[in-house]
Amino acid sequence: MTSRKLHIPEPTPVPWSSVAAQLARQRTGHQIRAKRSTQQRCCQTRADACSDDLVEHCSLDNWQRPLLNLARQDLQPVVALGKFDAMHKGHRALCIQAARMGGQPWMMSFSGMGEVLGWASRLPLVADSDRPHILAGWAQACAGRTPHQRYVPFTALRNLSPEEFVAVLAEDFRVAGVVVGENYRFGYKAAGDAKLLQELAHQHGISVAITELMGAGVPGRVGILIQSQALFGTGENAEGRGPAGPALPPHRFHAL
Repeated sequence: MTSRKLHIPEPTPVPWSSVAAQLARQRTGHQIRAKRSTQQRCCQTRADACSDDLVEHCSLDNWQRPLLNLARQDLQPVVALGKFDAMHKGHRALCIQAARMGGQPWMMSFSGMGEVLGWASRLPLVADSDRPHILAGWAQACAGRTPHQRYVPFTALRNLSPEEFVAVLAEDFRVAGVVVGENYRFGYKAAGDAKLLQELAHQHGISVAITELMGAGVPGRVGILIQSQALFGTGENAEGRGPAGPALPPHRFHAL
Protein backbone atom coordinates (compact mmCIF):
# COMPACT_ATOMS: atom_id res chain seq x y z
CA MET A 1 0.00 0.00 0.00
CA THR A 2 1.45 3.28 -1.06
CA SER A 3 1.26 6.02 1.55
CA ARG A 4 0.12 9.39 0.33
CA LYS A 5 1.71 12.52 1.71
CA LEU A 6 -0.83 15.08 2.91
CA HIS A 7 -0.16 18.46 1.40
CA ILE A 8 -0.85 21.37 3.69
CA PRO A 9 -0.71 24.72 1.94
CA GLU A 10 1.42 27.39 3.47
CA PRO A 11 -0.64 30.15 5.16
CA THR A 12 -0.74 33.38 3.32
CA PRO A 13 1.20 35.91 5.35
CA VAL A 14 -0.91 38.79 6.61
CA PRO A 15 0.79 42.16 6.44
CA TRP A 16 1.43 43.62 9.88
CA SER A 17 -0.23 46.84 8.80
CA SER A 18 -3.52 44.95 8.27
CA VAL A 19 -3.32 43.35 11.73
CA ALA A 20 -2.60 46.69 13.33
CA ALA A 21 -5.48 48.27 11.46
CA GLN A 22 -7.88 45.54 12.61
CA LEU A 23 -6.76 45.91 16.25
CA ALA A 24 -7.19 49.67 15.99
CA ARG A 25 -10.73 49.22 14.65
CA GLN A 26 -11.59 46.85 17.50
CA ARG A 27 -10.14 49.24 20.09
CA THR A 28 -12.06 52.16 18.59
CA GLY A 29 -15.26 50.12 18.65
CA HIS A 30 -14.78 49.31 22.33
CA GLN A 31 -14.13 52.96 23.11
CA ILE A 32 -17.26 54.09 21.28
CA ARG A 33 -19.41 51.51 23.07
CA ALA A 34 -17.91 52.46 26.44
CA LYS A 35 -18.52 56.16 25.74
CA ARG A 36 -22.12 55.51 24.74
CA SER A 37 -22.67 53.47 27.89
CA THR A 38 -21.24 56.27 30.04
CA GLN A 39 -23.38 58.87 28.27
CA GLN A 40 -26.49 56.75 28.80
CA ARG A 41 -25.75 56.41 32.51
CA CYS A 42 -25.12 60.17 32.82
CA CYS A 43 -28.34 60.96 30.96
CA GLN A 44 -30.28 58.61 33.21
CA THR A 45 -28.72 60.15 36.33
CA ARG A 46 -29.58 63.65 35.05
CA ALA A 47 -33.14 62.54 34.23
CA ASP A 48 -33.53 61.10 37.74
CA ALA A 49 -32.18 64.33 39.26
CA CYS A 50 -34.59 66.42 37.19
CA SER A 51 -37.65 65.06 38.95
CA ASP A 52 -40.20 67.36 40.51
CA ASP A 53 -38.83 66.36 43.94
CA LEU A 54 -36.20 69.06 43.52
CA VAL A 55 -38.82 71.81 43.83
CA GLU A 56 -41.30 71.81 46.71
CA HIS A 57 -44.43 73.95 46.73
CA CYS A 58 -45.64 74.00 50.33
CA SER A 59 -49.07 74.89 51.64
CA LEU A 60 -50.09 76.51 54.93
CA ASP A 61 -50.51 72.98 56.29
CA ASN A 62 -47.06 71.54 55.60
CA TRP A 63 -44.57 74.40 55.14
CA GLN A 64 -42.93 73.83 58.55
CA ARG A 65 -41.52 70.39 57.85
CA PRO A 66 -37.71 70.05 57.96
CA LEU A 67 -35.66 70.52 54.80
CA LEU A 68 -34.75 66.98 53.83
CA ASN A 69 -33.05 65.39 50.84
CA LEU A 70 -33.95 61.71 51.00
CA ALA A 71 -31.07 60.82 48.67
CA ARG A 72 -28.48 62.49 50.94
CA GLN A 73 -29.72 62.26 54.50
CA ASP A 74 -26.12 62.39 55.70
CA LEU A 75 -25.92 66.08 54.70
CA GLN A 76 -27.40 68.84 56.83
CA PRO A 77 -29.36 71.51 54.96
CA VAL A 78 -27.70 74.84 54.20
CA VAL A 79 -30.28 77.26 52.84
CA ALA A 80 -29.89 80.23 50.51
CA LEU A 81 -32.55 82.87 51.11
CA GLY A 82 -34.01 85.09 48.41
CA LYS A 83 -36.76 85.51 45.81
CA PHE A 84 -35.15 83.38 43.07
CA ASP A 85 -37.69 84.46 40.47
CA ALA A 86 -34.90 84.34 37.92
CA MET A 87 -32.25 81.64 38.22
CA HIS A 88 -28.94 83.21 37.23
CA LYS A 89 -25.28 82.96 38.17
CA GLY A 90 -25.74 85.05 41.29
CA HIS A 91 -28.21 82.49 42.63
CA ARG A 92 -25.96 79.65 41.56
CA ALA A 93 -23.13 81.31 43.51
CA LEU A 94 -25.26 81.14 46.65
CA CYS A 95 -25.78 77.40 46.13
CA ILE A 96 -22.06 76.89 45.53
CA GLN A 97 -21.33 78.65 48.83
CA ALA A 98 -23.87 76.42 50.58
CA ALA A 99 -22.07 73.35 49.25
CA ARG A 100 -18.71 74.76 50.37
CA MET A 101 -20.12 74.97 53.89
CA GLY A 102 -20.41 71.19 53.77
CA GLY A 103 -24.18 70.87 53.54
CA GLN A 104 -26.98 70.09 51.12
CA PRO A 105 -27.79 73.29 49.19
CA TRP A 106 -31.35 74.54 49.43
CA MET A 107 -33.00 77.65 48.01
CA MET A 108 -35.95 79.02 49.96
CA SER A 109 -38.31 81.62 48.59
CA PHE A 110 -41.89 82.76 49.11
CA SER A 111 -45.02 81.97 47.14
CA GLY A 112 -47.97 84.33 46.88
CA MET A 113 -45.91 87.42 47.72
CA GLY A 114 -47.17 89.40 44.73
CA GLU A 115 -50.81 88.78 45.56
CA VAL A 116 -50.37 89.77 49.21
CA LEU A 117 -48.41 92.95 48.41
CA GLY A 118 -50.62 93.95 45.49
CA TRP A 119 -48.04 93.59 42.73
CA ALA A 120 -49.15 93.38 39.12
CA SER A 121 -49.71 89.80 38.03
CA ARG A 122 -47.15 88.32 35.58
CA LEU A 123 -45.64 85.03 34.58
CA PRO A 124 -42.45 83.90 36.34
CA LEU A 125 -39.13 84.64 34.68
CA VAL A 126 -38.26 80.95 34.84
CA ALA A 127 -41.04 78.45 34.20
CA ASP A 128 -41.68 75.94 36.99
CA SER A 129 -41.10 73.10 34.54
CA ASP A 130 -37.57 74.40 33.83
CA ARG A 131 -36.42 74.74 37.42
CA PRO A 132 -35.58 71.07 38.13
CA HIS A 133 -33.41 70.93 35.00
CA ILE A 134 -31.56 74.12 35.94
CA LEU A 135 -30.98 72.89 39.50
CA ALA A 136 -29.66 69.58 38.19
CA GLY A 137 -27.31 71.51 35.91
CA TRP A 138 -25.80 73.27 38.96
CA ALA A 139 -24.87 70.00 40.69
CA GLN A 140 -21.36 69.78 39.26
CA ALA A 141 -20.49 73.27 40.50
CA CYS A 142 -21.96 72.36 43.91
CA ALA A 143 -19.60 69.45 44.61
CA GLY A 144 -22.03 66.99 43.04
CA ARG A 145 -24.91 68.05 45.32
CA THR A 146 -28.01 68.99 43.35
CA PRO A 147 -29.66 72.03 44.96
CA HIS A 148 -33.28 71.79 46.05
CA GLN A 149 -35.83 74.60 46.25
CA ARG A 150 -38.75 75.14 48.59
CA TYR A 151 -41.56 77.67 48.21
CA VAL A 152 -43.10 78.75 51.52
CA PRO A 153 -46.40 80.68 51.59
CA PHE A 154 -45.58 84.34 52.19
CA THR A 155 -48.59 84.73 54.47
CA ALA A 156 -47.08 82.18 56.89
CA LEU A 157 -43.96 84.26 57.52
CA ARG A 158 -44.72 87.88 56.63
CA ASN A 159 -45.56 88.97 60.20
CA LEU A 160 -42.63 87.26 61.93
CA SER A 161 -40.02 89.38 63.66
CA PRO A 162 -36.37 88.77 62.75
CA GLU A 163 -35.96 86.71 65.94
CA GLU A 164 -39.02 84.58 65.15
CA PHE A 165 -37.90 84.04 61.56
CA VAL A 166 -34.49 82.74 62.62
CA ALA A 167 -36.19 80.47 65.15
CA VAL A 168 -38.19 78.95 62.29
CA LEU A 169 -34.97 78.27 60.38
CA ALA A 170 -33.49 76.53 63.42
CA GLU A 171 -36.45 74.70 64.92
CA ASP A 172 -38.70 73.94 61.94
CA PHE A 173 -36.38 73.72 58.94
CA ARG A 174 -33.45 72.51 61.09
CA VAL A 175 -30.82 74.20 58.95
CA ALA A 176 -27.14 74.02 59.75
CA GLY A 177 -26.22 77.08 57.71
CA VAL A 178 -27.62 80.06 55.84
CA VAL A 179 -26.31 81.92 52.78
CA VAL A 180 -27.51 85.41 51.83
CA GLY A 181 -26.41 88.37 49.76
CA GLU A 182 -24.98 91.37 51.56
CA ASN A 183 -28.15 93.43 50.94
CA TYR A 184 -30.53 90.77 52.33
CA ARG A 185 -33.44 92.00 54.47
CA PHE A 186 -35.84 89.85 56.47
CA GLY A 187 -38.50 89.96 59.17
CA TYR A 188 -41.62 92.09 59.42
CA LYS A 189 -41.25 95.29 57.38
CA ALA A 190 -37.69 94.17 56.48
CA ALA A 191 -36.52 95.02 59.99
CA GLY A 192 -33.48 92.73 59.88
CA ASP A 193 -30.37 92.87 57.72
CA ALA A 194 -27.58 90.41 56.97
CA LYS A 195 -25.56 91.42 60.02
CA LEU A 196 -28.51 90.91 62.38
CA LEU A 197 -29.18 87.53 60.73
CA GLN A 198 -25.62 86.52 61.51
CA GLU A 199 -25.97 87.55 65.16
CA LEU A 200 -29.32 85.80 65.69
CA ALA A 201 -28.28 82.65 63.87
CA HIS A 202 -25.18 82.36 66.03
CA GLN A 203 -27.45 82.04 69.07
CA HIS A 204 -28.96 78.91 67.49
CA GLY A 205 -25.64 77.42 66.38
CA ILE A 206 -26.29 78.23 62.72
CA SER A 207 -23.44 79.34 60.46
CA VAL A 208 -24.12 82.30 58.14
CA ALA A 209 -22.23 83.20 54.98
CA ILE A 210 -22.76 86.67 53.52
CA THR A 211 -21.81 86.87 49.85
CA GLU A 212 -20.90 89.90 47.79
CA LEU A 213 -23.39 91.03 45.19
CA MET A 214 -22.83 90.09 41.59
CA GLY A 215 -23.65 93.25 39.65
CA ALA A 216 -23.51 94.15 35.99
CA GLY A 217 -20.84 96.81 36.37
CA VAL A 218 -23.31 99.65 35.88
CA PRO A 219 -22.31 102.76 37.89
CA GLY A 220 -24.80 103.62 40.58
CA ARG A 221 -26.62 100.27 40.39
CA VAL A 222 -26.54 98.01 43.43
CA GLY A 223 -27.59 94.40 43.60
CA ILE A 224 -28.05 91.60 41.13
CA LEU A 225 -29.44 92.88 37.83
CA ILE A 226 -31.75 90.22 36.55
CA GLN A 227 -32.21 89.55 32.84
CA SER A 228 -29.04 91.43 32.04
CA GLN A 229 -26.33 90.77 29.48
CA ALA A 230 -23.78 90.27 32.26
CA LEU A 231 -25.82 87.59 34.04
CA PHE A 232 -27.55 85.77 31.22
CA GLY A 233 -25.51 86.63 28.14
CA THR A 234 -28.71 87.38 26.22
CA GLY A 235 -32.21 88.59 26.92
CA GLU A 236 -34.05 91.77 27.78
CA ASN A 237 -33.76 93.86 30.88
CA ALA A 238 -36.55 94.43 33.35
CA GLU A 239 -37.87 97.42 31.39
CA GLY A 240 -38.07 95.40 28.17
CA ARG A 241 -35.11 97.15 26.49
CA GLY A 242 -32.64 94.41 25.69
CA PRO A 243 -28.88 94.65 25.26
CA ALA A 244 -27.23 93.66 22.02
CA GLY A 245 -27.65 90.02 21.12
CA PRO A 246 -30.54 87.63 20.48
CA ALA A 247 -33.37 87.75 22.96
CA LEU A 248 -34.47 84.61 24.75
CA PRO A 249 -38.12 83.52 24.53
CA PRO A 250 -40.30 85.37 27.07
CA HIS A 251 -40.44 83.77 30.54
CA ARG A 252 -37.88 81.07 29.58
CA PHE A 253 -34.63 82.28 31.12
CA HIS A 254 -31.84 79.86 31.88
CA ALA A 255 -28.76 80.37 34.03
CA LEU A 256 -25.27 80.04 32.61
